[in-house]
Amino acid sequence: MLLQFAHDRTEAAIQIAAKILKQKGELSISDIKAIPFLYNSQEVASVIVYLISNLHGEIYRKKVSSQPISRWEQFIRIKQ
Repeated sequence: MLLQFAHDRTEAAIQIAAKILKQKGELSISDIKAIPFLYNSQEVASVIVYLISNLHGEIYRKKVSSQPISRWEQFIRIKQ
């Protein structure tokens, strides 16, 4: 039962992340980590692997601020 609950949470997170990725064209890894019902890094990794595998995504780094020390984040985008 507990395993099924974890699977259901991960499946829901995959659906949410996939919808955002399809609509926006990119999604940050930080946004995936911020999904409130993903409890551990294994669940986050499962979502990332799904997006890369099933939606033909790729991970890239993008500068998100230009403060004195630039901040870079990892994003997933759908390959062109």
